[in-house]
Amino acid sequence: MADRTSFTPDEWLALRLAPALVGAGVMASSPDGVVAALKESVAMGTASFRALERYKDVPLLKALATDRDGVTEGLKAALGNGDLATRGAEVRATALRHATQAITLLRSKSDARDVEAYASWLTELAASVAGASSETGGFLGFGGQKVSDAERAFMTELEQALAPTGSGTASESAAPAPSADARV
Repeated sequence: MADRTSFTPDEWLALRLAPALVGAGVMASSPDGVVAALKESVAMGTASFRALERYKDVPLLKALATDRDGVTEGLKAALGNGDLATRGAEVRATALRHATQAITLLRSKSDARDVEAYASWLTELAASVAGASSETGGFLGFGGQKVSDAERAFMTELEQALAPTGSGTASESAAPAPSADARV
């Protein structure tokens, strides 16, 4: 079982950023205005709280979810400037790259329970954000499709990135953990 001291500061930041980037990746998959963005942001927090409740026996998850140091700056560095809605593909690719790096890092430095909890946190967070607001076909936020095709595609890619190695998924060629000079 790993803890914060098991990771370099850059690795710890990478683990901290991946959940927020996954949320941003879902949001960028199907941007739908300010109200939807607020609902999706709340869903990110709710999903994190649920993950903490379910995996209360995993101290690493609690440490990651409650540590806010450097996250805002790290997100700005990872996502850059400009309107995220117009850079959807770039944001999604960034989120998937960071999620892949984070899970690869955890697999190399932690135990299976930590990896399972972290991967579950990311996939549940993505599903929660995707289902937070109606996407298409509704009127004033009622009815319509809960999860867009683009969000569904992003979640499928995320699940493949987080799948255990050797399962015949994209994670077999996963990127290595971030180097010491790669802040995010």
